[in-house]
Amino acid sequence: GKGTFGSVYAGKWKLDNGCFDDNSSMNSCKDSKVDVVIKVLNHSCDQNEFMDEVRIMASVRHKHCLRLIGVSYKGSEKLLISSYMPLGSMEKYLEKNKKSLTGKILLKWAEQIANGMLYLENNHIIHRDLATRNVLIYKENHVQITDFGLSKIINPNKDEMQIFGGMVPVRWLAIETLRDGIYSHKTDVWAYAVTLWEIFTFATVPYEFLKAHEIRDEIIKGTRLRQPDICSLDIYILMLKCWSVDPEERPNFEYLWTEFKNYSNNSGTYLSYPNVEQNYTTNTFNNYIEIKQHEDEISHHAPHSPNQNRVRVIGNMRPRGNQKSIIVPEHVQRFLNGPPIRNLLYEPVNFSKTSNITLNGSFNKSNGNTNYHDFHSRPDVSPSSLTIEYLEPLTTRI
Repeated sequence: GKGTFGSVYAGKWKLDNGCFDDNSSMNSCKDSKVDVVIKVLNHSCDQNEFMDEVRIMASVRHKHCLRLIGVSYKGSEKLLISSYMPLGSMEKYLEKNKKSLTGKILLKWAEQIANGMLYLENNHIIHRDLATRNVLIYKENHVQITDFGLSKIINPNKDEMQIFGGMVPVRWLAIETLRDGIYSHKTDVWAYAVTLWEIFTFATVPYEFLKAHEIRDEIIKGTRLRQPDICSLDIYILMLKCWSVDPEERPNFEYLWTEFKNYSNNSGTYLSYPNVEQNYTTNTFNNYIEIKQHEDEISHHAPHSPNQNRVRVIGNMRPRGNQKSIIVPEHVQRFLNGPPIRNLLYEPVNFSKTSNITLNGSFNKSNGNTNYHDFHSRPDVSPSSLTIEYLEPLTTRI
């Protein structure tokens, strides 16, 4: 398919003196052929950017990060060759298989993504484009992070870097990135929580009722994605912490990996799995437990499963009429460190087979890619003056 940054082809890689196996090693296996994916970058792709991606991908050696097999660079033609993942992207897999996916699988994916991101963090790599479209399914119980086209290697002596301009995935950007162009491992943590939200809403578009130029202002004001219908409060509070205004208040990937290892071993406690083929009404908060107002009546470490044995929702988190955001109650706020989160974006999720994602006007997939925009992000640029560029459809992005 053809997308924002180039085209992707399936192909065969012929090895005369060895074969490539799943453990990233070469064995003596004469005249073997391996299924591969060939990424052909646009001619407009800068050579330095291409070499940056090559260096990063070539250095990555982890079971949950896609390995670069080879590179071809001849004239203006730039090719990256990597392993073929027969099940495709997580985004498409979620859309097609939401009826059969189990809570244990979803939590295992969350665990494995955190594990892969921990590896990148330990090797001073900022991904900058983590999303379900950039996670590939090798087997249903084994996923790999891919697409290092926006990734940067950060100086080990520095905690962050500042980058302005270029096409960026605005719906996954942290508040400090939207405001000041700052990237760090903690901005990847923010994107990880948005990726979790995608997983637990079966690939719904984040902030789907907001246009791209509206997101920056809303995030700065305190708007956050709502609690997914299948999520327990434990997981949602963890997601909210990943969206803290202060990056230092966000958990690191080692903590997230540890937490989701625990969650995946107790999936029935942390995810409530309704019939995902049903159509939800606009009042989608009927699966959440009610939390007592008093400190001594609840422990954050106790299971908060939204199953039938628990009492109902956080009632005052339900929106009124056409309201699109909701105020975070005080008894949820006290679990969060740092400045209060003012409100949560209310986005009813439709799990129906025929209309999984509902978009507005110019944000329909057929009209353009809603993920990548050139904000030319600088602190002195007002949201109203930002230039929005609509690119190739999401379904063909590489």
